[in-house]
Amino acid sequence: MIKEMVNYLYPAEFTEEEGGGYSVSFLDLKGCITQGDTFEEAYYNAREALSGIIESHIENKLPLPEISKKSIEAVKNRVNVKLVAPMQDTMLPLMIRGRRRELKLTQKDMAKKLKVSQQAYQRLEDPAHFNATTKKLEQIEKVLKINLLPMAI
Repeated sequence: MIKEMVNYLYPAEFTEEEGGGYSVSFLDLKGCITQGDTFEEAYYNAREALSGIIESHIENKLPLPEISKKSIEAVKNRVNVKLVAPMQDTMLPLMIRGRRRELKLTQKDMAKKLKVSQQAYQRLEDPAHFNATTKKLEQIEKVLKINLLPMAI
């Protein structure tokens, strides 16, 4: 599961503010900023902001933002730069879509293997409409040979 997730972890800089709280800015997502009164709140808000950016890209049929090598180096070398994952309801569809593409399967292929309509399958790859049951996630795991359920808990 970790291998599949790593493509969707974005580096963000967490800055402790003088007046209290934390501000967060994503190194590779210009204009994607948030804040929180505590580090935990700022991290949660960063996950939500990242999910919003990703969902917007998917909705507008844009490629997902690339993660730069410079940003990965910043994670290694700067204590205030952390990797941030999108929220679970965004991450699961991304992992499903990414793995399907790795296996060179079409959405039509997946729909047939899962015995659902192509439209129903498309919703499984769309964070805005994702509503998979545990049973459906188990079926997807078998077809794609991927571990999703720890993410769903």
